[in-house]
Amino acid sequence: MIIYRLKFDFNNCEWLYNVQSDRDEYIFNGDSLSESWKTLNLYTDRPNSIKDLSKYGVGVIVFSSKVLENDKLLTCLELGGELLPVEIEEVGKAYIYNITSVCNAIDSQKTIYRYALSDKPFAIGFEKPTFIKNRLSNSSIFKVPLTSKTEIYVQLDGLEDSSFNFKKIIEESGIKGLNFTEVYKE
Repeated sequence: MIIYRLKFDFNNCEWLYNVQSDRDEYIFNGDSLSESWKTLNLYTDRPNSIKDLSKYGVGVIVFSSKVLENDKLLTCLELGGELLPVEIEEVGKAYIYNITSVCNAIDSQKTIYRYALSDKPFAIGFEKPTFIKNRLSNSSIFKVPLTSKTEIYVQLDGLEDSSFNFKKIIEESGIKGLNFTEVYKE
């Protein structure tokens, strides 16, 4: 089992902002938003630079409509979340990927945590996460409760159907804008 932390490659993706407000009206923490969703109007300072995907907020991927024509990718994404429509000024329709696959799969005894500096330190993330294999979902892309608003993980193997592996699909399709950093190997 290999787990990667997904990061954005800012040489190949743009940061998107909400036209209506500086404040997000939605929290992307793993809960479904499909029933309450209203299409967001977004913009970027460089609309001509938008390619395969963009970043909105912390840990939120926005896929172009063109990229979602890939049936394997679409199925893979639907296994772990929901695609919510947005409009990007001067670009057109795209989709926020709201990851709803949240697994309590961290081995708290073996994980090395990252702590906030304060009078009473508290865990805010992971220096070196350790995962419990049988707690992972059948989706190759997932979040864990502690960092569900900020970090995205991808498992490389251990899926029932390996043809829907997010990392492999992204790499084989030549989709740009994401980096995968190995954080755990069993």
